[in-house]
Amino acid sequence: MSSIRLGTSANIATRLSEMAAQIPHSLAVAAPRGRNPQGKQTYQRLTFGELEDDTNCIAAGLQNMGIVPGMHHFTGSSRNRFYFANLRFVQDRRCHCAD
Repeated sequence: MSSIRLGTSANIATRLSEMAAQIPHSLAVAAPRGRNPQGKQTYQRLTFGELEDDTNCIAAGLQNMGIVPGMHHFTGSSRNRFYFANLRFVQDRRCHCAD
């Protein structure tokens, strides 16, 4: 197994970008989705690359709506764990948004 090299930043969005660059196809998040016909638990999965892409899209959308880094805002979320994970990274991203 290869070693993952992370910078010294404690910002979770920076860490996500580092992980996405180094291991984009590795599993980042898995959330229960339901059960298959045999009754076995199934999961929705996102890789680091997918999570990074989703986070950039959400950050760009928020920025286009006028929400800028440092602005206080409330974000309501359904029980969708992926949406919540993406928002958490967006909040830490500090405008490293895709154009």
